[in-house]
Amino acid sequence: MIGCRGKYYAMNVPLKDGIDDQSYAALFRPVMSKLVEVYQPQAVVFQSGMDTPAYRSSSAILHVCC
Repeated sequence: MIGCRGKYYAMNVPLKDGIDDQSYAALFRPVMSKLVEVYQPQAVVFQSGMDTPAYRSSSAILHVCC
């Protein structure tokens, strides 16, 4: 394990059904910029859309490109 100072730190941003590229970028850029400014991380792990359609969550109904 490489250090533990960031252990248990996470950011979760709920998204509306059908969010598109433009809306996603407009949300992602300022949120990530502020997080990087405040926490100055050495690495960022990004995980998106891990819910399955069975849960009918908004992350299962995204309209964004990879």
